[in-house]
Amino acid sequence: MTQTMPRIAHAAQRLTRSRVNLRQALRAQPPATSADDTPLNGATALAWMAILHKVPGVDVVIQALQAWWIQQPLQPATAATWDALKESLPPVARRHPVALLAATAALGGLLVVSRPWRWAFKPALFAALLPQLLSAILVARAKPPETADLF
Repeated sequence: MTQTMPRIAHAAQRLTRSRVNLRQALRAQPPATSADDTPLNGATALAWMAILHKVPGVDVVIQALQAWWIQQPLQPATAATWDALKESLPPVARRHPVALLAATAALGGLLVVSRPWRWAFKPALFAALLPQLLSAILVARAKPPETADLF
């Protein structure tokens, strides 16, 4: 009887410490990892966009491409798919990394076999994009330069 009491007390202390550690872990911010340096990170993407906007004419091209992309019929489906993948892939990668690697290898093989670069960059694509790009450039040139308020 005397030996079971110290074991129970020891188990209760371990349980209490575990609960305290869990509370602290849930309250704490996750530590910064090397994954924060990926190109898809928001801060890194914003830094790249700031650098790109310093190049003359790039902002007009970016605006024209954004206007073209917004008008595409697949844009909402692509955005919804991207959001779903960002939420669902990390848990799958943690549980089944080999299966995810095999799926990405199969997708890469399908990409190589289908050769989308042969059929995606047709003159029709550029014929649809070129007028929008030219109109965006003309609109940007027609705007008067912004001046600071003197009053």
